[in-house]
Amino acid sequence: MNPESLDDALAKRDSCAHIWALLNPKPQYHNLFTAFMREWNKRSHRQQQQFYWFVREKLRKGEVVHDNPLYALTYIIPHPFDRNLDPKAKAMINSGNMVSAFYNGHFGLYTRCEATIFEMTHVTPMRPFVD
Repeated sequence: MNPESLDDALAKRDSCAHIWALLNPKPQYHNLFTAFMREWNKRSHRQQQQFYWFVREKLRKGEVVHDNPLYALTYIIPHPFDRNLDPKAKAMINSGNMVSAFYNGHFGLYTRCEATIFEMTHVTPMRPFVD
């Protein structure tokens, strides 16, 4: 196991307030901040990035994230969103931000950001379609 760099350790420490704000817990859960911070700091910097990205994407799409932030942190398993079957895939590829990458046993269509934070392999930029 590789030791964390000082930059990663500092980024982890500063990131708790950001994820807490993103989760925006209801007042009845504000007393969980210390327990949440303890659990958050047990995760590697990469795991924190994955969780933050996943929750942000779910909220951006209007999907529900559990009200209890400690429950969300404990039970949400972040994963990238494969866009192979997305009807908007052609437009996303033409944006120039999509890659083909290998994750969890299969190839899929992901953003460059997803490929990076989920440490995918066989990352190949997608060329725009020619009309």
